[in-house]
Amino acid sequence: MHPSLTAVLLAGFCTALLMPAWIALAKRHGIQDLPQQRRLHGSVTPRGAGVCIGLSLVAGLALSDGAEFAPPLALLSVLLFASIGVWDDLRSPSAIAKFVLQSLVALLLGFALRESWPLAWSVAVLVLAAGCLLYVNLWNFMDGINGLVAIQTVLIAAALALWPGQGPELALAAAWFAGAGLGFLPFNLPKASAFLGDSGSYLLGVAIFLLLALSVREGRFSLPQAFVLSSGILFDGGFTLLQRAMRGSDLWRAHREHLYQYAVRRGHSHASVSLMYAAWTMLAAALAWNMGRLPAMQQWMLLTAFLIASWFAHVSLKRYCLASARRRKVA
Repeated sequence: MHPSLTAVLLAGFCTALLMPAWIALAKRHGIQDLPQQRRLHGSVTPRGAGVCIGLSLVAGLALSDGAEFAPPLALLSVLLFASIGVWDDLRSPSAIAKFVLQSLVALLLGFALRESWPLAWSVAVLVLAAGCLLYVNLWNFMDGINGLVAIQTVLIAAALALWPGQGPELALAAAWFAGAGLGFLPFNLPKASAFLGDSGSYLLGVAIFLLLALSVREGRFSLPQAFVLSSGILFDGGFTLLQRAMRGSDLWRAHREHLYQYAVRRGHSHASVSLMYAAWTMLAAALAWNMGRLPAMQQWMLLTAFLIASWFAHVSLKRYCLASARRRKVA
């Protein structure tokens, strides 16, 4: 059996094996999300199941005999982000406390990855730390309906595992990560018996960022290709934050203004919306692959055009969902 397929199966089995125990533990200790106005679920649901994915990844690191795909400090940063998420799931600290800790760990990750980037090392650390914070928090903001973030993570990790010319160690790590996410999905889609929680969204966001950053650093693909590949999360999350910033809204406040939230409120099921985003990411992966044939300048120009077209699509779809919701209320 191919090593990557073996990794997917073992990781999926490991996560699925841990999930029932976590669900029982979360129910016993009240680690659960309650229905409220700003959430899109209607029943009390255990959260923090990202712990199971994290333990699966730790098992993968142990089996990989040294985890040669990433620097030790980078792997430590991933575990620290997951730990911040666990703290958030258990204690709900203030936004400032979380951001300070996130920033420190992001700087640690940037320091671990600073080599081989065409920038002064101090600039590289800051740029990588900022990118890490962006991915972690957008993954967290987009984790609002069943399956969306987990499916996006599985698809991106699978693409990285299968990417032409990908290094064997990184391909194996990406395959294990995709499998760990797959093992969680049956417990979250179509009906959720558990949520990722912040422990899960932080972990998935930083792990995807690490895999992308390593792939770019090793020359497997370019920055424009990385942005396009992860655009399903980046664009909806980023465009929504930009719209809120333009209105002067508090960016750290919980809200229901992402496009996926509009779509669910319009009447689409969680599963159908998550699958729509999955279709977007598969098309984006095809576009990113074809971009590799273009010179660097043309890749950036194509990314710019893709960004502009996506912005107009995002705004138009939101207006369509709002207009449909108003028509239903009038009727």
